[in-house]
Amino acid sequence: MISSINEEACIGCGACVKTCALDVFRLDTHSDKTAPCMAACPARNDFREINALLQQSRLDEALDCLKRTMPFPALAGEVCSHPCEKPCSRHRLDSSVNIRGIEAFLGKRDVARSLRPVPRRHVFKVAVIGAGAAGLSAAWYLTEAGYPVTIFEAEAQAGGRMRYGAPEERADPAVLDAYASQLQSMGAQFRYSCPLQPWREHWLEELEDLGFRAVVLAVGDVRGKKPPHGLACTASGSVRVHPLTCQTSVRTVFAAGHAASDTSSPVQAMAAGRKAALAIGNILQGANPDMGMNVRLHAVEQKDISSLEKLERREGGEKGVLPLEDALEEAVRCLTCGSKARIAYPDDCMTCFACEVRCPAGAIDVDPFKEFHPRHLDRRFIGGAK
Repeated sequence: MISSINEEACIGCGACVKTCALDVFRLDTHSDKTAPCMAACPARNDFREINALLQQSRLDEALDCLKRTMPFPALAGEVCSHPCEKPCSRHRLDSSVNIRGIEAFLGKRDVARSLRPVPRRHVFKVAVIGAGAAGLSAAWYLTEAGYPVTIFEAEAQAGGRMRYGAPEERADPAVLDAYASQLQSMGAQFRYSCPLQPWREHWLEELEDLGFRAVVLAVGDVRGKKPPHGLACTASGSVRVHPLTCQTSVRTVFAAGHAASDTSSPVQAMAAGRKAALAIGNILQGANPDMGMNVRLHAVEQKDISSLEKLERREGGEKGVLPLEDALEEAVRCLTCGSKARIAYPDDCMTCFACEVRCPAGAIDVDPFKEFHPRHLDRRFIGGAK
């Protein structure tokens, strides 16, 4: 039987989970220590939890986990530079986990889903000006939270720079259309070819007259243009915002993406849109805008992984998308940094010692003797003989 796991020595690599043929172990991936990949991700995607779920073939749960911080994984698989891969602990052993390929795999699964309308849980309407990465992200999380959302877009289609920008910024138009369609299915309303000019004197009052109680300004780069009326701007001309909440100098107006940053990648814009959506939800419910958002990151300490088995990295196919088998194999390569192993089903242990032998940290102790069965089941006690 397994006697114990030394939690101090355990590095959370999951070798015991992957080795045990009788499924005795589980990984606790919820930790106050942040994995290196998550710390480097602009959206703070929890790849530790995502890969742990994929290791159990729980595909939909892995996708749901990703969607908590990344509304459009199929787009991120295309336009993100994936800085998460560089600090991956696996890189010290063989090569980084193909996080981009896994995200693209889940993204392909995501765009194929059909979504139902989200129940309306709030009465206050929110206006999103601009249907680029930041605006679509804010609209997604606000709609998902049950707010009535209207997206005003100057162009005839959604996407912003991901559709009309430089070639390196563009994403697949079909994927953009699919996500816009999903947003509409959830209940968001689009107003295309409907430019709202935030540099007009009474633009905010006009929106308030239409019943909108909060605004997300995601109009792209505003530098060199007339400053948005009523909003404080930086020396470079961008809208000045709170770094945590994206709130402007006007309490009910939030700015995200290029409107508030001189250098904003599409994924950074999506992350800012999510921040704005969370902060709007807070103020519309009477709370401070940053409630629940001021979370400090504590990085996982590096552990010795030199004794782990080296595994070949799976590369993606078309557009970097990993097929199902390769995505699951690649998830197994993840060391789930910061996790801790636990004995979930001790009665199933058959004392094969595989977990103890394969544990690179020497954290598992297996007792060589199997426990006795109750007296009436054990033949050693039949007839009074031991």
